Amino acid sequence: MKKLVLALAATSIMAFGPAHAAYPDKPIKVIVPTGQGGSVDNMARIFQEVIERNKLLPQPLAIVNVPAAGGTAGTRQVKDAAADGYTIGLWHSGLVTSAAMGVTEYDHKAFDIIAQTGGIPLGLAVKESSRFKSAKDLIDETRSKPNTVRMGTNIGLTVHFVPLTFQKEAGIQFRFVQAGGGAKRLQSILGGHTDVALFSTQEFLNYASSGLKPVVLFADKRHPKLPNLPTAKDLGYKLEWTEVFVWLAPKGTPKNVLDMLAGALRKAMDDSVVKDKFEAQAMELTYRDGAQVGTMFDGLVLRAREVAAEAKATPKE
Repeated sequence: MKKLVLALAATSIMAFGPAHAAYPDKPIKVIVPTGQGGSVDNMARIFQEVIERNKLLPQPLAIVNVPAAGGTAGTRQVKDAAADGYTIGLWHSGLVTSAAMGVTEYDHKAFDIIAQTGGIPLGLAVKESSRFKSAKDLIDETRSKPNTVRMGTNIGLTVHFVPLTFQKEAGIQFRFVQAGGGAKRLQSILGGHTDVALFSTQEFLNYASSGLKPVVLFADKRHPKLPNLPTAKDLGYKLEWTEVFVWLAPKGTPKNVLDMLAGALRKAMDDSVVKDKFEAQAMELTYRDGAQVGTMFDGLVLRAREVAAEAKATPKE
């Protein structure tokens, strides 16, 4: 009997191993697949500050910017990291559009989705001194001279996918030019290398003093901070697009870890600092849990594939 007890004890030790410290016992790395200062980086730093100040997690978030390959270098690092909760990431619907466009071989299903924290409406903008004084001017010229109006983009990401969708809806055709992230698209427009590009409402506000002029917003209604900016609906087009900010973990991350991270993010959204910064930067205070985001992205897959098939025949530089 004594031998049996000892054998069971040994089996128990082998099965469960030594006691582990409670998660997390060291800082949690957050990979942001862009450089500093963009919408995604800004979102990460808002939550980093609020979570640490309110002690919503036992350890701080440590942001690591990985600005390469249109975001795919960063998302790949998250995907390939150990599923222990110490490496997570923040990205957007580019997870789906990049896969549909053939830029990556993986999409949102390669991750455990923690949550969505907010969204931001998108629209098109030109240089203040552009010959296009309105969205109507832009559409009219693009319709009469297909493949000549240069659309600055980042191939495979949302800033490529949304203009592709708009040109289909409007019956026009842009010439797509690879420019890069938001700051690079701004430089491209101001330097006269491109004519128009997709930006967020936050970028509309932040870049206004640089000479960026928004001409149309892809939202269901006009934004209170941009009351004179027409929506696509105002112009007779159906397209609406709000980019989402989605927190990701490597596939197989334990549920209790995902729940802890999601809980901290959800609580942070109730903080007055988050609410004030969202309002100041024209972002939407929307929370979805991982399952809801997964369902939303599942629905986007078919739409993205349809647009991607047409994009392959679209001229670009």
